[in-house]
Amino acid sequence: MGSFGLRSAYGSFGRSTRMIFFTTNLLSIIFLIVTCIFGIWMVATYSVYSELLAPSLYVDVARIMIVVSIIGFVNSLFGYWCIIKEMRCMSYSYCISTIVTAFMLFIGGMMGHVFVYKLYNQVPLSLKMVTSLRELYGMPGEEDITNSWDELQKNFECCGVNEKDNWRVWKTSKWYMHYKTNTDKPGIPDSCCRPGMLQHCRGQFLSEQHLYEQTCHDLLNNSLGEVTRIAGYLSIAASIIIIIPVIFAFLYTRLIRK
Repeated sequence: MGSFGLRSAYGSFGRSTRMIFFTTNLLSIIFLIVTCIFGIWMVATYSVYSELLAPSLYVDVARIMIVVSIIGFVNSLFGYWCIIKEMRCMSYSYCISTIVTAFMLFIGGMMGHVFVYKLYNQVPLSLKMVTSLRELYGMPGEEDITNSWDELQKNFECCGVNEKDNWRVWKTSKWYMHYKTNTDKPGIPDSCCRPGMLQHCRGQFLSEQHLYEQTCHDLLNNSLGEVTRIAGYLSIAASIIIIIPVIFAFLYTRLIRK
């Protein structure tokens, strides 16, 4: 059979294996790009709330998605080069590095699911939010907490923590007590105000029609849990998909003559 036998890289089996590798590797590259983009979006959208949930494991999950996906993308291109050039040693290196990358993505995905479990079952998020609101908001050196609360209330159009600690909880905060007189003493932060109602919110005749009625805990809890769950599934799926071309790269490499 010579160079075109069944156990040859140039036979029908070898050519089919090579083509399947090219196809599945392209699929893995697309999936890695999607994973990376989702991680970037997650950091850009949700990292601002990390001060309210410290330690913020979900931010670490998103960063793992970004960094490992970029590494995986470069490694997938490296895999194309190895197979096209038919370099046995480099092809095996590609296979090993892809397995390591897949393991890292899998760990990142599991971290996401651990965070979601703790968020719903163990982490007293409402208690953390009430504590940061009462004790830290607006205080010197706590600009990150202040910014997190302002962004949360503006983006989710909410005010306060939950039904028990709604917008009135702001009047029990150190931020509110910081004002010595009642002349220009705001009852709530500006971020609690509906658009166009800022003047009313800063006045003495504040009412619920001037501010966001929804509280923030459930909105943040549900949104963050859902996004992190998706990130976990996406990372685990990516870790499985990038392994598929490794199988065919290994088979094809075995057919390459030394």
